Amino acid sequence: MASQLTLASSSSQRLELLSKIGITPDQIVSPRICESQEKGESLSNLSIRLAKQKALSVAKDFSGYFVLAADTIVACGRRELSKTT
Repeated sequence: MASQLTLASSSSQRLELLSKIGITPDQIVSPRICESQEKGESLSNLSIRLAKQKALSVAKDFSGYFVLAADTIVACGRRELSKTT
């Protein structure tokens, strides 16, 4: 049996990026996590923490699948900019 890929994201942009390199996930699951920045947390650490939390959140329900998760933060210096919808 071939391994299956679960995309842990509800981002249409992430799905579009994958399709550009010929990857189609077997399923797409929107992770349910709190995306708030912790006090004193840098934006780069926030992005890494959120990506890990998204992966772990989805992986618990998809044992045996490859789970792809990521997070994007748009910033100018230390100031986070709002994401496009």
